[in-house]
Amino acid sequence: MCMVPPLVRLASASAVFLGQHGDVSRHADQRGVSRQCLYRQADAVLRDLDASSHQRQIAQLRQQVAGLQVRLEHLLAQPSLAVAVTAEVQAQFASTAQAEGVKPRSG
Repeated sequence: MCMVPPLVRLASASAVFLGQHGDVSRHADQRGVSRQCLYRQADAVLRDLDASSHQRQIAQLRQQVAGLQVRLEHLLAQPSLAVAVTAEVQAQFASTAQAEGVKPRSG
């Protein structure tokens, strides 16, 4: 992740892609960075503006959302199989456990 402010990156890209001969060196000197730093920032701006990578990411996220929705529907359909632990069911469980010799846990 680039920590350079967006306007600085745009200025670098402008100097690299639209500047006259010597503008990259002049801009680098003014900012106190290397010319290579400006070229890297300009390349980063191009990558950020590349719509195809954003479209791929959106497609992946949509696919992930669709999968999660299917999973949610499946999980919401399962409670019909669940057993409600009411006071009556809990008492029955306790009496069965006691009849089988299970001692209550102390502590």
